[in-house]
Amino acid sequence: PDVSTTADVDEFVEVYNNTDSPITVSTSDGSAGWTLVASSGTELCRINNATVLPARGHYLCTNTGGYSLNGYAVGDTGWSGADIPSAGGVALFRTNNPVNYTLSERLDAAGYAGVNALYREGNGFPTGGGETTGNLDYTIVRSMTRTTGGLPRDTGDNVSDFMMVNTAGASTGMGAILGAPGPENLSSPIHRNSQFATLLLDPLTSSAAPPNRARDYTAVTNGTLGTLLVRRTFTNNTGASVTRLRFRIVEFTTLTTPPVAGQADLRALNSSDGTVMVNGSPVTVRGLTLEQPPTQPNGGGWNSSMNTGFINLASPLANGNSVNVEFRLGVMAGGRFTLLVNIEATTSIAPPP
Repeated sequence: PDVSTTADVDEFVEVYNNTDSPITVSTSDGSAGWTLVASSGTELCRINNATVLPARGHYLCTNTGGYSLNGYAVGDTGWSGADIPSAGGVALFRTNNPVNYTLSERLDAAGYAGVNALYREGNGFPTGGGETTGNLDYTIVRSMTRTTGGLPRDTGDNVSDFMMVNTAGASTGMGAILGAPGPENLSSPIHRNSQFATLLLDPLTSSAAPPNRARDYTAVTNGTLGTLLVRRTFTNNTGASVTRLRFRIVEFTTLTTPPVAGQADLRALNSSDGTVMVNGSPVTVRGLTLEQPPTQPNGGGWNSSMNTGFINLASPLANGNSVNVEFRLGVMAGGRFTLLVNIEATTSIAPPP
């Protein structure tokens, strides 16, 4: 699960199908479906039998009493009248019968060190920090880095598998890292890294040289040292038309406390459409928009998503076609940097196997 809260009832839990095949929810005890349960024993939501979780897709449970991110993703189902306890945990069981809320029927769990072992994996998250004492807009999200191929880490130990980020980059029990909640539901774009080809805008030029990468030293908001522009070409090889395309930041050198020596502090910013010269010819490069809510006053960081609003139902990206895009990054401090994104897309028809 991806767990988030900005207040006692501004919460969501995201369930992810970590396989390349659809999963149809079913139970072996005749109960009504899978159940998400808080460490207090409260049932938060049920995923009914016959629900199909798409390959690499998501199911979103939200607290209807306070969830604030409907503008980003609406819950597939929800709960009200209860909240996930501060420094608590959650577990997903393949049953809706409380008698069977046991380790043998548990599918997954995420929780703090102090909760019952049924509601965490491994030692659990360390307690102490702004997430349990204030109203940070934060998320506890599975790590997805270059070493995992952009897929969520799942070693069975919450501390190793998850990271905590917030829109202020404020201190938490798991450090201080800039990032944002990014809940995903059944209709959200899904992970499709393997179904897109990624190339330099100019394959004949170094990745560190224009037009593939360019530097503008004009100061901007969340870029006191100017901006870094990274340009790439993405080709749709899904076998279907893409009607929604976005890029989720899964590894990034950005605001951390304390700063890492020699590491840059970059912030994801909106970019605009423009024309770039490639081998003497003008080429159109499309801009990206930092998706909000939540409000990201410090720019985008880990788990933030950048949207290509120009690709939609009325203007899809056909199979085999390409789009040139520009990632615009505000520079707050220079140094070594990494930008790794996952490609998330919705197709008009199911792609071939």
